[in-house]
Amino acid sequence: MRMRRHFKPLASGACLLALTAGLWLFAVATCRAQQIEATVYGAVTDPAGASIPEATVTVMNPATGQAVIAKTGNDGNYIVTSLRPSTYDITVEHPGFQISIRKGIKLDVNQQARIDVQLKVGAVTTTVEVAGIASQVETA
Repeated sequence: MRMRRHFKPLASGACLLALTAGLWLFAVATCRAQQIEATVYGAVTDPAGASIPEATVTVMNPATGQAVIAKTGNDGNYIVTSLRPSTYDITVEHPGFQISIRKGIKLDVNQQARIDVQLKVGAVTTTVEVAGIASQVETA
């Protein structure tokens, strides 16, 4: 004996609507927003290569005058996120060391630029300025 199954058409479209809404919610939950900002990170060390904790790192956009200030952690590392693509100057300072300034760091969309800085021992009034594009390691 053969059984016949009868399927009723989706008269109201409720199932189709629920399926579409479920797929849309899944897509929204799993999609990441497009990243348009850049990140600068790195390590601050002394001439012997030892980490310098609590160094002040200032990332400034000279075109706008906006600056972001970060401190290195106990491991001497710092990170500055949410920077708009532009050209920046990075100043690093810590008592007992010369101030280091790197100018003209160009950051592009979604770039993660590693800028390591080695501070030289000296009076705080002495400034070491590096002009031009610093060597960068891009990771992404």
